[in-house]
Amino acid sequence: MTTPKAGRYMALWDIYFQKTATVQNDQGDANLMLFQYIWDRTGWLGSDSDLPPPYNEVTVGGMTWRYKYIASEARVNNGPVIVMYAFPRNGIQLGTQSANIDIKAIYEWGVSQKLFASGLYLKGVQVGWETIETGPSLDGGKFQTNNFKVSLVEATPTPTPTPTPTPVPTPTPLPTPVTGTTVQPMPVISRNVPAFASSGT
Repeated sequence: MTTPKAGRYMALWDIYFQKTATVQNDQGDANLMLFQYIWDRTGWLGSDSDLPPPYNEVTVGGMTWRYKYIASEARVNNGPVIVMYAFPRNGIQLGTQSANIDIKAIYEWGVSQKLFASGLYLKGVQVGWETIETGPSLDGGKFQTNNFKVSLVEATPTPTPTPTPTPVPTPTPLPTPVTGTTVQPMPVISRNVPAFASSGT
């Protein structure tokens, strides 16, 4: 990026996530704010990330960050927000003008720290400038993004386990028929049943 060497401004990323795969007409359900670069002649913007907590420090996604966690914010449906400031900090400057940031690695770190829910969908990536002080204090400089690219890698689906087939029972063989034997017919048994007679006198 090309920036003035005066004034007060920030270059930052706003990454939004949502719980559902369908498009939502809102800001999503979680927000990751990445302050890649800050120039502030007063030093105040950079001091917002000074330790001690609520800011902590972590190296993830290819950079070192100071971060704080907001568990619930109304603009993302009362979902979580992670605010991260790129380091190093050098007086009125914070972060770097050139960076290759692995957003997926930062999201997975957030999940591992229980700051974000797992299984969220990427809703959108917004990158741009926020200028706080303009006019002559910018010494005639300009804000220019020299190279910008976002690469999306489709998540590898979790393979569905193959069910173990139920073993088919081995059929019991029929008995071998006996040959050379004549089957004798069953005898017919007859019995004379006396009749019941009635007589009257």
